[in-house]
Amino acid sequence: MTVRLSDQAARDRIAGALDETLFVEAGAGSGKTKSLVDRVVALVGAGIQMRAIATITFTERAAAELRNRIRRAFEEKVADSSLDAGARGRFEVALEQVDAAAVSTLHAFAQRILSEHPLEAALPPDIDVLDEVASQIEFEDRWSRFRDALLDDPTLQRTLLLAFAADIRLDDLRHLARVFDSNWDLVGEPQRLPWAPIDPPRVDVEGFAARVDALLERRSECRDPDDLLCAILTDIAGYLQRLRQAPDEFEALHLLRTAKPTFKSSRGKKANWQDKDSVLTELRSVGADRTALATDVAVACLRRIAVEVARFTSESAAQRRASGRLEFHDLLVGARELLRGPHGVAVRQRLHARYQRLLLDEFQDTDPIQIDLAVLIASEDPEAAGKSWDQIPVEGGRLFFVGDPKQSIYRFRRADIDLYLRARQVFGDPVALTTNFRTTPPVITWVNAVFSRLIQHADGSQPAYQALAAAPQRTAPPGGCAVSVLGLQPHTNEPRADDLRDREADDVGDAVLAASGWQVSERDSDDSADDSDSGDVGGSADGGDSGHGVGSGGGGGERWRDARLGDIAILLPARTSLAALERALDDRDIPYRAETSSLVYSTREVRDLMAVARALADSTDQLALVTALRSPAFGCGDDDLFDYKVAHGGSWDFTKPAPDGQDSSLVVVAGMRYLKALHHELPWLSPSELLGRIARDRRLFELGYAEGRPHDLWRRLRFVIDQARAWSESEGGTLREYLDWARMQASESARVAETVLPETDDDAVRILTVHGAKGLEFPITILSGMTTASVGRRTRVEVAFPPTGPVALKVGSGLTTPEFENFKPIDEQMDYHERLRLLYVACTRAKDHLIVSLHRKQRKKPPTEAHRDTSAELIAAACDDLERLAAPTAVTGRTPAPATPVGVPAPPPLERWEAERTVRLAASARRRSLGASDVALLTHGQALDAETVAGGEKDARDLELPPWQKGRYGTAIGRAVHAVLQTIDLVTGAGTHEAAAAQAAAEGIMDREPDIARLAGAALAAPSIVESHGCRRWRETYVATTVGDRTLEGYIDLLYRTNEGLVVVDYKTASSTRDLERRLAAYRAQGGAYAVAVEQATGERVCRVVFVFLTPDGAVELDLDDLEVAKAAVRAAVATPV
Repeated sequence: MTVRLSDQAARDRIAGALDETLFVEAGAGSGKTKSLVDRVVALVGAGIQMRAIATITFTERAAAELRNRIRRAFEEKVADSSLDAGARGRFEVALEQVDAAAVSTLHAFAQRILSEHPLEAALPPDIDVLDEVASQIEFEDRWSRFRDALLDDPTLQRTLLLAFAADIRLDDLRHLARVFDSNWDLVGEPQRLPWAPIDPPRVDVEGFAARVDALLERRSECRDPDDLLCAILTDIAGYLQRLRQAPDEFEALHLLRTAKPTFKSSRGKKANWQDKDSVLTELRSVGADRTALATDVAVACLRRIAVEVARFTSESAAQRRASGRLEFHDLLVGARELLRGPHGVAVRQRLHARYQRLLLDEFQDTDPIQIDLAVLIASEDPEAAGKSWDQIPVEGGRLFFVGDPKQSIYRFRRADIDLYLRARQVFGDPVALTTNFRTTPPVITWVNAVFSRLIQHADGSQPAYQALAAAPQRTAPPGGCAVSVLGLQPHTNEPRADDLRDREADDVGDAVLAASGWQVSERDSDDSADDSDSGDVGGSADGGDSGHGVGSGGGGGERWRDARLGDIAILLPARTSLAALERALDDRDIPYRAETSSLVYSTREVRDLMAVARALADSTDQLALVTALRSPAFGCGDDDLFDYKVAHGGSWDFTKPAPDGQDSSLVVVAGMRYLKALHHELPWLSPSELLGRIARDRRLFELGYAEGRPHDLWRRLRFVIDQARAWSESEGGTLREYLDWARMQASESARVAETVLPETDDDAVRILTVHGAKGLEFPITILSGMTTASVGRRTRVEVAFPPTGPVALKVGSGLTTPEFENFKPIDEQMDYHERLRLLYVACTRAKDHLIVSLHRKQRKKPPTEAHRDTSAELIAAACDDLERLAAPTAVTGRTPAPATPVGVPAPPPLERWEAERTVRLAASARRRSLGASDVALLTHGQALDAETVAGGEKDARDLELPPWQKGRYGTAIGRAVHAVLQTIDLVTGAGTHEAAAAQAAAEGIMDREPDIARLAGAALAAPSIVESHGCRRWRETYVATTVGDRTLEGYIDLLYRTNEGLVVVDYKTASSTRDLERRLAAYRAQGGAYAVAVEQATGERVCRVVFVFLTPDGAVELDLDDLEVAKAAVRAAVATPV
């Protein structure tokens, strides 16, 4: 029996109302990706080509998954015999176009726009987009040069000295520059920094000193010289003397900014004073004068420096644009400036014609620039550039929004909930998807009850709560609590924060033991048809989509099985409780893995590795040295260190000789000698090589066995070493610079990265931040780490950009600009509202069971403002039946299996192990993946070492050689011609000149545009191209297959099907028709490799391999003769070890 969903009308409207601009609010687990795919399929079915649909989502992982789902949906339509030939034909064309279609992140879409219009965007033809690691490195390089120039500028000398006296540090200025750099478009807006570049006012203490003198005279009104208030005034008298004796205004400002002596007190006995209250009032007033005097000067310094930092930011953005080395944010701003710039009308017209539909996924979390780009492309208004996005008319159906305001948790990355709410108002009433396919009914009921109280509508910062409904096929778990709570009652003995975390961690560890005996659900194949990751143990991506088929008539159900450790995920709002949690899990022998990259850098293993690296980077850093020696890398106990230092007078400097009388076998001396030897090799080691060397030499990988969780430790160390390699490859610098960068990755303010992939064969509890868990689901979810008051993402430096007016700045604990003070209440409210949404996201990751830790103190004076409550206090207050939600207990007595199985055989003798290792290393060095061009080297008996392969591949250096030095056209022209033939109409040649112009610009050979167009045009007359017009064909097709133990892969320029079989066509550019037969012989192995790969991948026969040589005199087509012999030679060469 088909069960109609409560929101089925909304789902039907998504797939049917194609000419309406819809704003879909998709609740957690409601199948938004399935609905998005349904919309795309319906559009294609209605006659809109896939290449005319742009689908923008939040992450590359989500974009890849969405593309795969769309492809599968098209394949199903092509195979659907109930559709007429015309409909199936439309889906066949869409299937060909899906790989090249704009299904991407917002940044990738912006890059596509800029790459297609480099001249209009005033960009170089060759754009290099820096990844996050490279961007951080380039910023540090720019900052280093700017900092030196700043300190050398004589006009800023006084300002900087005053700023340093006011406790503004150089690192604070670096942080300010980093924030400005990430928001350089906002920094450049009018009135953001309206302050004139003038010197700060003089530090005039005379007026303040006179007021203090008057205050001190009131000591005569005190009848008891030992009165506490009188003692405070005496302290102030000494302070005033130091202030008057200050050698310069810098020291005076420093004294004004110090916390002591206090000017706020209620001490003293009233009976000892004529009028104590008036003295206290005057004392506070004088203190306010001191604060105002110091703040006026410090704020003036901060503003003056901010102007310089803003100039540096703008110049850096301009330099990046001129060089074509763009960061992610540059792509967005550049695309918007292109659409609103002097060439905007023409560019918008082209994009409007090309992208007939724009579908925006995860709209609640993306940069506000997205709405600007989407509306500008969707509108036909030629005056759109001069209007705000909400004033630009858009034709119905051109835009389609999907998002959930309750899951907007990326404010620190410019996500703007106010913009979401305004966009929803502009584009009509939302279409609501409320059926949750992910979660069991009891959990849904609890989530609705709690968050309907916590998430209350507030204009501009919080949506109204929209309740979820459990899907009809979801049932309560047969074993284990659906919802349970840890820490039912608040702690009344006022534990310290660390003690509270330890107690919570112990409860979480016990809960894991209990939950490992529960039952969790598995979906039938019908249900998982739309879930690409449903097979992932313990978690899947966007898994809520998987149940959509049931409500639409599918017949799937669910089964229950015993839980595994990998089904359990512990989610943390922040990293502060990670250490306590690791200890608790270790104490219970529970294997676990931290899966978010920021968590990895906070783990003990990585901290130990970094400590060794820091000791090597700075031989004078005694703390780093002792930390490294005490780590498992060296295993020195405190008794060893004490004996080395005290009994033998050792030095904490590994560059010095060991003390006399110390045996070199002693652990401390051996560790110091190892560090000294490795320190001598530092100039020849990159950071990744150094970390790998330390990990191998000190047996850090083997420590995983000792700790009972080798997979997790291996994954962490490999991840950090791989990131160090990426850092080095992105023009990294010294070891110290790398360690500074690595330290940032472990900070709370580090940009949240996507989840680190786990070991697929490791069954362990998963630990993630809530941000890292976004888009995932877990059978058993434990929400922990909410014991202490939330301080948001507070750092010494805070920068806010109010909707209008100057930028708001804060440095340290006591220096804020007036703009920051005015914006602070709004900022705190928005942080609080986002914290509630973060809790909602965490709780809705649960599929079957939810465990919430509410460990909290019993406060004597609870805060009067909700945003000062801990998250645990907020949930406890919103939960009616807290007493009913008892802590979980083991239902079967089952405990996790030990990480190391009993009865593991003893390791082999070292000699045998090393011999076997040598054999395996030699085998692993053999290349397992071969390109079609590599096969030509193998057939001639050449080894594929690094030098040979590098010589055989096309390299960027080839572009420097003119065509006449190569005997044929250069690589740049060849790439450009290939790119043109990938996109133009092969029947009519429409678009040839436009594509040739774009590709010539992209390759930096704009003077060769006519040559590119002529060569591409010549290809259209080739017999094989003409023959393909009436056949099913594919362009730029990737093919891969296995031959023996190797993978054979390549890209085929054109592949089409005839009655005799498949035909492979490969384009080659040539400067003349001379020696084509000789060149054909050189390409024989490549052609044979294409034929082998296609036949084995498709199961169809390749009847011809054709090389089309494109010359200035036209196209010359040559077939590969003796194709069967060529294929046999390829198979033999690939299978033969060399």
